[in-house]
Formats: sequence, structure tokens, C-alpha cells
Amino acid sequence: MPEIPDGFPCMAYGHALILALCLVTGWLLYGAIWRLYLSPIAGFPRPRFAALTFWNEFYYDVIRKGQYTWKIVDYHKKYGFPQQSPTFCLRNPLTCQGPIIRINPYELHIYDPQFYEVLYVGGSKRKSDKWFWSVCDDFILSGVNYP
Repeated sequence: MPEIPDGFPCMAYGHALILALCLVTGWLLYGAIWRLYLSPIAGFPRPRFAALTFWNEFYYDVIRKGQYTWKIVDYHKKYGFPQQSPTFCLRNPLTCQGPIIRINPYELHIYDPQFYEVLYVGGSKRKSDKWFWSVCDDFILSGVNYP
């Protein structure tokens, strides 16, 4: 067994491990608090587990073989069908129960066919084709001309 030289900081490894564990724990707690309370979409109705992680979506899509779509319908039943207009819900998420729910940490789901026209406005009102504009921006940055 090799000898440890005098003055070697043996305890430094233990302290570094404790520090690393504290940092990871703090990062996880910050992420949980952010996703549940501070995120811009934190006020929308949701199951807490779905707001914290993607495991809920993974479970119903992979383990239960594509049942996540039906689980979203169940979430809408549990958290209420439209009681206010979708436009009201986008402006006042803290008081909204109904057509808009949070299905994971970064996504909302809207269950209201009349809201389609509000969300996806025609081409004369605003740019809503995200794919086309993101591709065009890439071409502009790369110097490629396009029609």
C-alpha cells in the first residue's frame, strides 16, 4: 500500500465530495422552485409532478406505449374544462381553470378548438410559421441567398 506523503490534504477529497453533493442538491432545489413557482407558466393548472419533470410524459409515451395523449385529456377533465375564455387565461394564468393546462416543465396544452384562430393567426396579421422563419434566419446568418 503506498504511503501518503506528509502534508497531503486527505480530507480535501471528503470536503470536495460534500461540496459537490451540496451544489447538486441546491441546483435541484432551485430547479424545482423555479418550475413550480417562478416560471412564466407556473400559474397554469397542472399536476405538480408533470411541472417538475418529463418523467410523466416518458412513462405514458414509452412505458404505457403512447397513452400520453389520453392522459392529457384526463388532466383537462381533472383541472376543469373551459370556464373562462382562452384569451383571458393567457392574460391571467393564476385565475384560470380550464382550456389551458401545463403538461411538462416547458409546455402548455390548449383544449379549445375555437382558440385555434387566436393562437395561429393568418399570415396577414403576423409571422406564425416558426420553422420557415428559423430556417430563413439560419440562411441569412450563413450568407446563403434564398427567394
